[in-house]
Amino acid sequence: MKPKMLRHGYEPPAPIAWVLPFAWAAMTSGVMGAEPNAMETRAQSASTALMALPPAGSAEFGQDSRYRWLSYCPDNTCEVVRVGTNVPKDELVFIAIAYFTVDSDYIYLKEWRTAPVPMKWARRLSRENPGQSMGISCPVKAHVLFVRFDEHHVSRKRLDLRRVTEAICPGSEASSFGPHEDDRFGRHTALHLRGVACDGSG
Repeated sequence: MKPKMLRHGYEPPAPIAWVLPFAWAAMTSGVMGAEPNAMETRAQSASTALMALPPAGSAEFGQDSRYRWLSYCPDNTCEVVRVGTNVPKDELVFIAIAYFTVDSDYIYLKEWRTAPVPMKWARRLSRENPGQSMGISCPVKAHVLFVRFDEHHVSRKRLDLRRVTEAICPGSEASSFGPHEDDRFGRHTALHLRGVACDGSG
């Protein structure tokens, strides 16, 4: 079959035109041996583990124009792992699971930490320079905020991140981002945790 001349080249014969999309789909789906994205797979498993933080339904991802975060609210308190929107979501996931694996003081996490994915992350954090292999940039650009809900009052404070930072990036410190009044979540961030708006007005 003689190919037709087009403005920018040749149109392949019909059988070839049919095969090319199939071949591309096969390569991108792994049928022809393409390796899956290991970091993406790791992020998915870590995200699933975070969504299983006890009790069920206590963890939630959120984002606004300035920040993205994971909030964990097992009782009338929350811990919020927060990064700037310039930090990829996968990196937030990795920082959050590292934090809840080695640093959070919540007693609810004792059994969760024995699950396969958190145990894998604990082993990764015990290796030399784990940040690079875990896909976390050093220094760690994150904050962990503690929020307590009492009747008609919301109190907030920033937690010390040095322990998990040292575990992820030995010899490094957490990198600050944004103004220091972010201890109050910042006036431009509205987090709705357990139905309460935490926008600095509480």
